[in-house]
Amino acid sequence: MKTLLFGNTGYISKEFIEEAFPNSDVYIFGETNLTGLKRVTVFKKTEAIGIAEILENYRFDQILYLSNFLTYKNQQIGELERLQDFLKNTSKLTWSKIIYLTGPEIINLPQDLERAAENLCLHWAHTYSGSLKIIRSPYVYSATQPEDYFYGLMSNIRRNQPIRFDEQPDEVANFINSEDLAELVYKVFNSWTDEIEVLTIPSPFQDTFQQLANKLQNLELSHSTIGFQSSNKLSPLYQTMDKNNLRGRYGWFIHYSILDDLSDLYCQFASESKPLRRLEFRGLKKISIDCGAIMISKKQQRFYWPFSCQKSSALSLQDLIS
Repeated sequence: MKTLLFGNTGYISKEFIEEAFPNSDVYIFGETNLTGLKRVTVFKKTEAIGIAEILENYRFDQILYLSNFLTYKNQQIGELERLQDFLKNTSKLTWSKIIYLTGPEIINLPQDLERAAENLCLHWAHTYSGSLKIIRSPYVYSATQPEDYFYGLMSNIRRNQPIRFDEQPDEVANFINSEDLAELVYKVFNSWTDEIEVLTIPSPFQDTFQQLANKLQNLELSHSTIGFQSSNKLSPLYQTMDKNNLRGRYGWFIHYSILDDLSDLYCQFASESKPLRRLEFRGLKKISIDCGAIMISKKQQRFYWPFSCQKSSALSLQDLIS
């Protein structure tokens, strides 16, 4: 099986690939820091190689298109043009299962560009009998992507620079861990139906930016001042209902929130984007260390130990599990 990842691919990690595509050869055409992974081929962008040449020379069973709208406060332009170019070259790919992965549904604010992109996909699918599903996801986050919102926050913390949120304190921080998202991608591809669908991931936790600010302040990693600037802008309202019954259809739900992941995210940032060493134990508790805390994945009970973080004292395995 061959799978193509295209678009906003900087969020793709080794763990994402292992979770979403365990039995597939993966091809990436886009920005990525991944190198030397088995079953993974990265196409380098050159004037001689574009998406047309790749689609012409490879027969992909699955294609995951990652939209720029997955990035919170996305500053990149050209999403519609890139999507049009992609769809123009896929008119004959009736055998490929395609997921267009985009940002969240906002109920109370216009999303003209987002809906225009979705309509392009739906028009393509109906015109060419394409096999397509659109997934509206909470925003993803990264400690290694310079364009990412949280990368900017972590940079300020590391430099002891102030952080001023322009969101309302009670505004929902609607983010999803990429491995949770990878699990859903795997389940959708492996339970594929011919029906053209728009699937919406609900926002389950309702964590606020005030809680996010408190968590950042409690990391005790910095002397950054963290607060909110006065703003009259309307806070977005995100979809909270599982209207597509993702839990019932796929046995899937979001396991943990950005607040659960924040300390681990900073440790990954502090380790200069080095991969985290993962040791799996059962029943581990959160343990304070110099760089913050060890975060335990609620989904997989994994123990994350960043290379750059040093234990404040020697701990035995018995200390860890007691």
